[in-house]
Amino acid sequence: MCNSTGGSGTGAPTPPATWGLGPVGGAAYNLLNRNWGPSGGGNQPSFSSYFPQMFQQPQQPAGMSSFAAQIYHMFNPTGPTPPYGPVGGGVPSGGGNGPPNTGGGSGGGVFNDPRMPSFGGWAWGNVPVQNVINAGFNWFEVGYPDTVSNNDYTRMRDAGVTPFAYINLGELDPTLSGQGNYPGPILRDNGEWGTKLVDVTNQGWQDWLVRRAMDSYNRGARGIKWDVATPDIPPGRSRADVNAAIASVMQRIRDQAPDMRFLYNQGFDFAQAYPQYVNGIETEGLFSASSYPSAYLKPWDDPWYWGPQYQQAKALSAQGIPIISAEYQDPWSGGGRDLYNAIVGQGFIPYITSADWQTRGYGYNINPGW
Repeated sequence: MCNSTGGSGTGAPTPPATWGLGPVGGAAYNLLNRNWGPSGGGNQPSFSSYFPQMFQQPQQPAGMSSFAAQIYHMFNPTGPTPPYGPVGGGVPSGGGNGPPNTGGGSGGGVFNDPRMPSFGGWAWGNVPVQNVINAGFNWFEVGYPDTVSNNDYTRMRDAGVTPFAYINLGELDPTLSGQGNYPGPILRDNGEWGTKLVDVTNQGWQDWLVRRAMDSYNRGARGIKWDVATPDIPPGRSRADVNAAIASVMQRIRDQAPDMRFLYNQGFDFAQAYPQYVNGIETEGLFSASSYPSAYLKPWDDPWYWGPQYQQAKALSAQGIPIISAEYQDPWSGGGRDLYNAIVGQGFIPYITSADWQTRGYGYNINPGW
């Protein structure tokens, strides 16, 4: 497609009509010509060499008045209304390749938007803190609260990175049994991770979560990534009881640390019931849809698991809650790029990394290898 646009040097390229840019002399064509043609004082590059860059969002756009922003949106005709959307408006489905009949959700290409913080993470220690800072992440998960030093927490915050500590909301790690001092029942074992699912309505468990979160805060974290955020329902209780217990914990933390942010792995039911305690939702493997191969990059095509999860994510995104989709794929590969594009195309935040979270992955506007 790019090769058909004509060559290099001073010859003016002719964008094909199929790109929806209008005829030669139209707004998009003239914008290119004005900035690189004779009146712009520069030599026009070949259209084929510049074309891929038009799909890269500016790192620090100045808004729709900036040339980079205008070019980006002319070649990405999806998304919400200006100033973040395209000059010509968006599509109702919320993405260029989005599902049909989903209403007016936010689409791809959102930038300069608090719903799209760049996110990354690291597990099992040895967090490359300086690289995280240099990369320019907005949010970064560091692992257990004591994984990084108090000084490193401070360095990250001073550089504009919000550090998130990891806390398991619904499971007890046996190595923490002495600290947790959980007096309640074990609902079942998670053999894969060697953890035990607990009753989150138990007061002793709630007290442990608050202590753990405040320890994180005092060390320097300003966010908690709550894992297992859709805990098991204990006998005699309901999902509403479980959600109310979680909300009670979050309020107790907020009373002591009003600036603490809460990110939940899953937790869709809780987020719908108590959005005031939700700064973000994380999913894993949503766009890989590994259990339903035909839904790869199109989770809405799975009617059983990924599709309903996608619809929940879109509903929360429409409320302004950031949705992070973590995917386990080689972030340098074509598959990693496909996942990135599919995720951003639905207004979600990508992080493409390895399953052990020890790869410097592909974040929103952050290249892998940072």
